[in-house]
Amino acid sequence: MVRESPPALIITDLKMLGGSFAYLEWLCTMIPHRPILLVTACSDWTTRTSAARYGVTAFLNKPVRLATLQDVVQRVLKGQPLPPGLSSGAATCPGTERFP
Repeated sequence: MVRESPPALIITDLKMLGGSFAYLEWLCTMIPHRPILLVTACSDWTTRTSAARYGVTAFLNKPVRLATLQDVVQRVLKGQPLPPGLSSGAATCPGTERFP
């Protein structure tokens, strides 16, 4: 279903049911040209760098303000730069081109 009707972007969490770096890798395999926003309470350097390796576009620390989430979603969908500290540095999944 994901391949037939891919979302414009993906918002996920590492600690939710089914969430993990393996899930991020699966997303990159199934829909490689979509931005991924990671919302998590795990904000350590290792998590951030691992997330970037798996193609995470933006890294949002919990708790996330709704206005911040809305701003990031709009910027990502429009291809605009993210505010400092939110970008993971990855544009899309490793080995793929930037999402359309």
